[in-house]
Amino acid sequence: MFESYVQEAMHRGRCLPQRRIRLTATDGVTLFAGLFEPKPFRPSTQVVILYHGAGANMNVGYLDLARDIHAHCGATVVVPDVRGHGMSKGPRGYAPGRTQVWGDIDSWITEVEALWPEADITLMGHSAGAIQCLNRITEGKTPLSDRVKSYIAIAPYFASTSRLLAQSGQDLDEFNLPEFSRRMVVQGADDDCPEPCVVNFNFPAEAAKWCNLVSGYTAEMSAALSPREIERQLAALTLPTLVLAAEGDELFPVEGLRQLIADANNPVIEFSTTPHAHLSCLFYAGAQVAEALLPAEVAA
Repeated sequence: MFESYVQEAMHRGRCLPQRRIRLTATDGVTLFAGLFEPKPFRPSTQVVILYHGAGANMNVGYLDLARDIHAHCGATVVVPDVRGHGMSKGPRGYAPGRTQVWGDIDSWITEVEALWPEADITLMGHSAGAIQCLNRITEGKTPLSDRVKSYIAIAPYFASTSRLLAQSGQDLDEFNLPEFSRRMVVQGADDDCPEPCVVNFNFPAEAAKWCNLVSGYTAEMSAALSPREIERQLAALTLPTLVLAAEGDELFPVEGLRQLIADANNPVIEFSTTPHAHLSCLFYAGAQVAEALLPAEVAA
């Protein structure tokens, strides 16, 4: 999965944001984000906050997706590095609590509201980033800002591979299990992290180095980016939601996701598919996401 992504990413070259912004989280940690926005003095009416997947950062295809969305519909796209990832500060893979990670979303929403006071906001995430957003929407103890108007989940980590395979009616084969990650207990904490990791990501060495990937998660970081009770959470959604499954997803089979959404029977959720695989879909989904963001009369 990562080998093919790295090959394509190296061929394309690294995508750089128009500029980077930072904020100080409620616990004092500095968080960074890259962004694409309209030319100066042209106000934004729509802002997308796009969250990366587990172990990743804005440079792992997410800036490419943000650039393409902006180019196709003009929306401002903000791509945060989750605390302890990429440029954002904090011990790698560590969170002081899951609610702090969800609260960081509110910090970015507040920053967006200050920078673009007339804009509607869409929360969007890929893989575990989709769960970070979903957890904030459904598990947060405080109301979500009324400026947040929609939610988009791309190749989302809504359930385990075995669960989705069972729901899709396919036989569960060992080779279909996600080999890039394995749950394990690591005894002791290292010098950079105050707690032991409970999840170790078995990323290929070349990909981990080239993409600056985080090697493991502590319990609270893992919980922040994992589904709570997915059926209840999907049923609880009230925001207009687009679930965009990757047709060639190696981790989360498209038919399993389709059935999961059908079982939720929630009229606010629209299900669709996008070509390519779990990571490579980031290079190709921009126009499709942009179309979903456009007002109906413009898209027509």
